[in-house]
Amino acid sequence: FISESAYWRSAGMLNHLGAMATASSRVQNLQQSILDVETGQRGYLLTGRKEYLAPYREANEEIQATLKRLDEYFAPLPQSGQMKRLESLVQRKMSELQTTMTLYDEGREEAWRGLLSTDIGKEQMDQIRALSEQMLAEESRKVSEGRRDIYDTLLLNRIGVGAMTALSLLVLFLYLRQTAALER
Repeated sequence: FISESAYWRSAGMLNHLGAMATASSRVQNLQQSILDVETGQRGYLLTGRKEYLAPYREANEEIQATLKRLDEYFAPLPQSGQMKRLESLVQRKMSELQTTMTLYDEGREEAWRGLLSTDIGKEQMDQIRALSEQMLAEESRKVSEGRRDIYDTLLLNRIGVGAMTALSLLVLFLYLRQTAALER
């Protein structure tokens, strides 16, 4: 019972740690995808070549899929508010990028250049980066707690099995002593 209990508790925590690692990886991928979108947009604005729109579109699709998966993971957790805020910041950033490209496509050079020079995009990226780092730090803290919980469970398992072994040896000794007394 002690061994099985420790096994199931440790296995459950390992599964939970795996989910946390996946969420952390997705937050990092989200940051990278936003940078990819921004790079594609800048390449398109600088060159006017449509080839830069393909990575932009691919990264945009990846961002939307990642946001959905992260929202599913964080929904039942206390960090769901942070996730909603991150999602809002990302959507605002995507809107800013799209607006700039729309202005470029419409030939409104002064307008899109003005939008780029306002530093709105930099501010949004700084906010996204800061919130992402905060969420990653929280996930790292939870992973550390989970590891500590696994080690504690394994230690309790060792202590429990050791105690049961000692108790079994004591009972065996008493049984053998009783048997020897009966034989005499």
